[in-house]
Amino acid sequence: MRKYRVYAKILGHVLPDKVLEIGECKIEKISYKEQRERGFKPLTGWLVKQQKMNYLAFPQGADFRTMKSNYIVSTVIEHGTSNEAIGLAQEKFEKLIGGLMLYMYRWTHKQYPKRGSYFYQYDYQICKIYELVDSKEAEIKDLKPTSSSSCMCHYPASTKLTKDFRKTIEEFLNCKDKVFNKSLEYFVDGIRGINLFLPEEKIFLDLFKCIELIIKALKIRRKWFRNRAKIGLKKLGIEDTEIDEVIRFYKIRCDGNFAHARKEKLGYPYQYPKPHDSGFLFDVFQLENLSYKILVYYFNHIKDRYEVQINYPEHKDLGTKNDTLVQIVENFPIDSWNHKFIFNTKENNKRKITPLIKKELSIRFGVAIRQVKLLENKNNKLFFRVK
Repeated sequence: MRKYRVYAKILGHVLPDKVLEIGECKIEKISYKEQRERGFKPLTGWLVKQQKMNYLAFPQGADFRTMKSNYIVSTVIEHGTSNEAIGLAQEKFEKLIGGLMLYMYRWTHKQYPKRGSYFYQYDYQICKIYELVDSKEAEIKDLKPTSSSSCMCHYPASTKLTKDFRKTIEEFLNCKDKVFNKSLEYFVDGIRGINLFLPEEKIFLDLFKCIELIIKALKIRRKWFRNRAKIGLKKLGIEDTEIDEVIRFYKIRCDGNFAHARKEKLGYPYQYPKPHDSGFLFDVFQLENLSYKILVYYFNHIKDRYEVQINYPEHKDLGTKNDTLVQIVENFPIDSWNHKFIFNTKENNKRKITPLIKKELSIRFGVAIRQVKLLENKNNKLFFRVK
C-alpha cells in the first residue's frame, strides 16, 4: 500500500485563522505565491468515460474554471493507486464540508434568526496530489480524471471559531449511522447544486431525498407517506406547519414528468430528471431549510439513543460463581454509531433488569442514574437515552 497526500482549495464564509486538524483532514492557509510555485490548479483530463473517470466533486460534467482561495484542506490516504486515492479523499472532503454546512447553518440561525442569507455555503476543488515517500512529498503528474469546480468565490467572513466548533463537527464526522451519512451526501449535493446553478429539478430531488431517507429510517408502519411523515417527523420534534410543507413538497416530488429520469443525454448524465413542462415554482430555500432541520433533528435523535439487547445465557456458560451476572458488552454493527450493547445477565426478574441496566450505563458514561431514561421496551430490546 502507498501513502498519498491530497490537497484541495476550500471556500467558505467561516474558516480558521490557524491550522485546524479535524476529521482526518487539515485546514491551513497557503499563500498564492506558494500555490503557484507548487502548481496548485484544478486537476484536468479527458471527457472519455466520464462516469468512471470522475474522481472529483459533483457535478458529473467537466468544468475547468479555477477556484481561488488561500485556504487549503488536505488529507493522507493509504491506498494502491493515485486515482483511487483521489476518490477516497473526495469522500472525506465531501463529509467535512457537509459537517461545516450543518454547523454554520445552525450557528447563523441562532445568531441572525431574521437574516435572509446565511454563512453555510462551503465548497472545495482538488488541486494537487503527492505520494509520500519517507515522509517526503513526491509530485504525481500523470493523473487523467475529469475536472470539476465551482463558481462560488466567498472568502472567510470570520476566523474566530466558537468554543463548540470542533466538538460539534467531529460528532457529525464520527457518526457511523448509514442513513445520516447518506442523507448528508444528498444535502451537500443539493446545496452545491444551488451554487452551481444546476437544474431546479436536480436540486429539488437531492434535498427531498435527504428527507425521504430519514422518514423511511424511522420505520413508521403506515401505508401512506403522508401518515408516515406526520408520525415520524413529529417524533423528531418537527413542527406541524413544517410537516405540512414536507407533504406539499412530496406531492411535487410525485409528479410523473418531474420525478423520472430523462432518457436522452443532452448535456447531463442520464440520472438527471426531465425538465418540468408545467413551469412549477417552489421555494428552494424553504426546502433547503427543511432538509437541514430534519437532518440535524435526526442526528440529535440517534446520537443519544442506545439499544440494549438482553441476553439470558445458561449459568454453566457464564464462568462465574456469582449468583447474578450483570455485564454490558459493546457491539459494533457496521451500519450503526457504536450505539448497540449486549446485556448479559442471570437475573430473570424483568422488573429488576431495567434498574440494573441504568446503573451500568451510568457507570459507563459517567453520569447520574437519573440522566439515563428508558425510551422503549420491545421484547428483549430496550432503548435508552443518556444525557
